[in-house]
Amino acid sequence: MSYATALGRGATARPVRRPSAALRWFAVLTLVGLYAVVVLGFLDTATNSALGCGRSFPLCDGRFFPAPTLTSVIEWTHRVVSAFVGVLVAALAVWAWLEARNSAVARALAAIGLGFLVVESAVGALAVLSPEPAAVVALHLGIALTSFGAVAALAAALWRPGAAPPQGDESPSMEGWRRRLWWVLAFTYAVVYLGALVAQMDAGPACGGWPLCQGGVVPAHWSVPVAVDYVHRLVALGALGVYAGLVRMARPLRGLRPDLYRGAHAVFGLSVLMAGTGAYVALSGVSLVSTMVHVALMTLLFGTMAYLCAFSLPARAAAAPRGAEGR
Repeated sequence: MSYATALGRGATARPVRRPSAALRWFAVLTLVGLYAVVVLGFLDTATNSALGCGRSFPLCDGRFFPAPTLTSVIEWTHRVVSAFVGVLVAALAVWAWLEARNSAVARALAAIGLGFLVVESAVGALAVLSPEPAAVVALHLGIALTSFGAVAALAAALWRPGAAPPQGDESPSMEGWRRRLWWVLAFTYAVVYLGALVAQMDAGPACGGWPLCQGGVVPAHWSVPVAVDYVHRLVALGALGVYAGLVRMARPLRGLRPDLYRGAHAVFGLSVLMAGTGAYVALSGVSLVSTMVHVALMTLLFGTMAYLCAFSLPARAAAAPRGAEGR
């Protein structure tokens, strides 16, 4: 049995029981499944397949198997995979809650992952059963990403028990980093929401080119789709600066927390790739391939941000309750 050491503020070191290999690999399997759910969900939107099964839920046009049409198959596949992965997330949440008793962070992440998946499923069902405004339906992707981010951080916590946070995490560098991280996570969510709104409103071609919008720095003719697409571009441009600033703030952590230092660079690298694929989305006329690559990168970026936030929590927040040590 291998052990790590968790240190709380003013607390003595105590052994932390390493979760079983079965639980750790099950977490990885669940994370891969959630990744597929997010990507399939956006494929559903990008191909206008959300109503491929009509206004029928959970059946597809009142039957179990879909009609042999592309939109029906895509919507049906999304529902089946989501249901299967939902069972995996529920099982992971219960398993992690029972086995990772010495990690308050792991148990909280398990609850968050399951809770947001339930909310995401409910929003998806409402979007099918009754017409919902694009602004509401766009929340679907953000909710799904929150569940994915929580499970991504949970999987990391199960593989690295006691690593979040280690001794010395109360340094001034960590305090400033921690405050900045949560603002960046909120900003990331705003970027994601605007991108989902662009897709939901079919506003991708509204600016008609890249990097200019309607051939100018400012659009000559305004409409709601143009405004949404234009604002999303401005916010996405600002995101590069925000993530570059995160890398700069991570420099003092290079020796203290190399995982956070590398994570900040990963976020910036993914944001650069997203900017490139975002340009490709516009120049290709919102092609399906470019859109799906863009979403796949964005999902990885959000998961990395969730890891950074969870693993930068202070020791007092991650410390296990007394008597909760491993068996």
